[in-house]
Amino acid sequence: MVIKAYSCFFAGAVLAAATVWADEPVPDPSELPRILPRDPSAAAESFELAHGFRIELVACEPQVIDPVAIAFDEDGRLFVAEMRGYPERRDQALGRIRRLEDRDGDGYYETATVFADQLKWPTGVVCWKGGVFVCASPEILYLGDPDRDGRAEERKVVFTGFGAGLPRLNMQALVNNLQWGPEGRIYGSTASNGGTVRMVGQGGTGVSLRGSDFSFDPSLLDLRAESGTAQYGLTFDDFGRRYLCSNSRHLIAVMYSWPWNLSNGLPHPLVDIPVDGGAAEVYRTSAVEPWRVVRTRWRVQGRVRGPVEGGGRATGYFTSASGLTVYRGGALGESQLGTVFVGDVGSNLVHQKRIAFPPGMVQPEAHRPASLSKSEFLTSTDNWFRPVQCANGPDGALYIVDMCRETIEHPWSIPDSIKKHLDLYSGNDRGRIWRVVRKDFRAPSMASLSKLGLQELVDKLQSTDGWTRDTAMRLLLERREPGTEDLVAKVALGEQFTVRTRAQALRLLGRFRSLTEAELRSLGTDASPELRRQSVRSWKEVDNGQLATWSQDQDAGPRFEAILRSLDPAVKVNAETLGLFLSDRGGDPWVRRVAIAAARIHGVLPDLVRRARDLVQARLLVMESGLAPHHPSVREVVERARVILDRGGISKEVEEAARWFVANDPLSRTEDLLSWLVEGKAVDSALAALLRRPVTEWEQAALAEWQRIPVHARASLLGRMTASTVLGAIENRRLAASEVGFAQQRALRLDGENTIRRRAEAVFGREKVLTRHQAAERYRPALKMKGAGKAGEVIFGQRCATCHKSGHHGAGPGLATLRNKGAPMLLENLLVPDREVAPQYSIWEITLRDGSRLGGVIAEENAGELTLWFADGTSRKVARGDIAKLVNLNRSLMPTGLESGLSLQEMADLLTFLTGRIN
Repeated sequence: MVIKAYSCFFAGAVLAAATVWADEPVPDPSELPRILPRDPSAAAESFELAHGFRIELVACEPQVIDPVAIAFDEDGRLFVAEMRGYPERRDQALGRIRRLEDRDGDGYYETATVFADQLKWPTGVVCWKGGVFVCASPEILYLGDPDRDGRAEERKVVFTGFGAGLPRLNMQALVNNLQWGPEGRIYGSTASNGGTVRMVGQGGTGVSLRGSDFSFDPSLLDLRAESGTAQYGLTFDDFGRRYLCSNSRHLIAVMYSWPWNLSNGLPHPLVDIPVDGGAAEVYRTSAVEPWRVVRTRWRVQGRVRGPVEGGGRATGYFTSASGLTVYRGGALGESQLGTVFVGDVGSNLVHQKRIAFPPGMVQPEAHRPASLSKSEFLTSTDNWFRPVQCANGPDGALYIVDMCRETIEHPWSIPDSIKKHLDLYSGNDRGRIWRVVRKDFRAPSMASLSKLGLQELVDKLQSTDGWTRDTAMRLLLERREPGTEDLVAKVALGEQFTVRTRAQALRLLGRFRSLTEAELRSLGTDASPELRRQSVRSWKEVDNGQLATWSQDQDAGPRFEAILRSLDPAVKVNAETLGLFLSDRGGDPWVRRVAIAAARIHGVLPDLVRRARDLVQARLLVMESGLAPHHPSVREVVERARVILDRGGISKEVEEAARWFVANDPLSRTEDLLSWLVEGKAVDSALAALLRRPVTEWEQAALAEWQRIPVHARASLLGRMTASTVLGAIENRRLAASEVGFAQQRALRLDGENTIRRRAEAVFGREKVLTRHQAAERYRPALKMKGAGKAGEVIFGQRCATCHKSGHHGAGPGLATLRNKGAPMLLENLLVPDREVAPQYSIWEITLRDGSRLGGVIAEENAGELTLWFADGTSRKVARGDIAKLVNLNRSLMPTGLESGLSLQEMADLLTFLTGRIN
């Protein structure tokens, strides 16, 4: 006999229907008018800025054309990478590096020289020894100017292999964004097209950069992989933290760098940190391009391929995040230091975020400035404004690189029938660079750093301006004059200097010599956690005792750096020391998970569990390490938990942890777990344990106690029961038909067996589901009704809360992200959940090697395992070795028809709660 169980989380996958694509539609030409360009003065009038700032034109055509990246040299000259030939003329090698100069000192770069030409799509530039490194896939070149005449006589391919072997190069996924890193290395992004890259003229197999970004020492040319990868945006803060961006992920923190092996259970290092989500709302002031409106309509109608995002809206959310930059200058004011700027080229704007670290946590959060909750730092009504990169300038200003073209969209994503009405090269004779400053800002006279002597350059490390400190550091590395080491050491170790200055000087000093043990110990007791963090990173050799000392630091930053050092197999560390990094209740989740990974590397994970300070901590360790219930160390804790429960007199938190261990013990009796449900003891633990057991062990017993089981647990139990059992319980009046959720009812009505389908229709009736158009007409009036947030919170709890948590962890977006969408978009998402499915919330169908199937959202993954979130609020770790097949269904966990049974007033209440109004 075949037993079928219907899980709510899998119903959407079961019901997924294939899409049949018809011939591409033909647009009405009247719907696709062209957009005319504006001259620079008219474009300057199109901007709206945050209060207190102004924007100025720095350069424009013909001095600059198709700019995508910039770098200032030590004398303020501006090197510009011109990606001429975009989007599809790479082979013509039209790309150039321009050198711009402001010879009269008026702030406008009027003089342009072609520094180098005949380049294939240059996408990054950085200065070094009078020349520049340039990335032009598949290569990174060095273009030198030995005679300093403004023209590169030297042309050398340094690295090659980026994107090699691909049938065609994606013009929006090339090696790009060369930037100076905190320790004097040059970093770059591969945009997921790294490949195997080797140094030209050297043998060997090269360096694999698949799924990685990279860095190299400009003197030694030692290429290494770095955690990544980004699409077009890479930046560092004053203390060396790296941030990235990609199209719909506008701000990503890099929590740690390779070479740590993800198979040891480490979480992936890249984390979206905006509280409003990676594809957050944006507030453009430009009109939506007509072609974009037509394409979106066709996608929504299913007439052309392509993702339907933003609830079927053409714009209004991040689709093309580019040029991420941490602001480190002075021209915007001290309050703007450390904020992040990122362009959205498709929406003609520059967005701003403030980064903050929650107390005791190492993972930052990014928030909109309070004054920009429903607006942007900079927008333009000109559709030709394309802010592809931001940069810190020598004058402390924020510079914005404007590619300035009519259409910047990827040509592969525009239907051919629409492309016929566009000119993808319209704008290939234009380009602008802008500068943003405070309204009252007066530009300082530009100092020529190339003329400074050694002491003067070292003094520049004290500048409040990040660009000046970085450039002084670069020149000191280029020259490597005798005496540099001693002068830099005085700054690095001098307590009279600012933390920013000392942090940068310490990193520079590390390029000349290692710090002594006495110096490191002194830094390790400094009042600044940033300097203590730098001290931890600077130790060459680490032992168990040193790690134990660092574990007692009161700040999460140094502790996290310390626990990362324990991942080195050469560091001898024991479970006792690793346990010191864990607070009574587990502490920072990043510190805890790295401690678990280190324990696995050093073979002391069982001992770490045994040494847990209490059952609460032990539960966290076992849950996140994936130790099997039958493992001896877990068995020991289980027996300890049983003794504690029998003894009684314990806190509720400890009791919950003890019951979790007993519930997950395979030797525990199913009837005991059911009794816990009935008695309201550790309900979540008992429920999760039951759901992992064969359904035939508990479904009849659960129905016998049905009215005594908590309501929120019933839906999960029903979702796992066999079809015959559910229908039989309704037929025998042991269960009300109304208790079976909409998705499960639908799955039963559409069951593959005729008998089940007939029985389902008999107990539920024929399905009366509104078409999505009918649903929209039915519930649209709710948008204008006054709702009660408190009542909406109850509905949310009943229908939504298992997936949509208040934080970031769940099978759907968190409440903060939902509340940023607005009521109309939320209603659209509710009624047509599959219209917009963010990649991180798509259902994955997993076929295990034993033939069973799972369907859920991948919450986390590494080389060894992945964690699935299910719509009933539970999760499960799955070892990759147990997976036979993994398929992305591109479906939402939220079932179509979730609104079924809601009145107009109830929908208004729900929308009121979701938009953040509780009354």
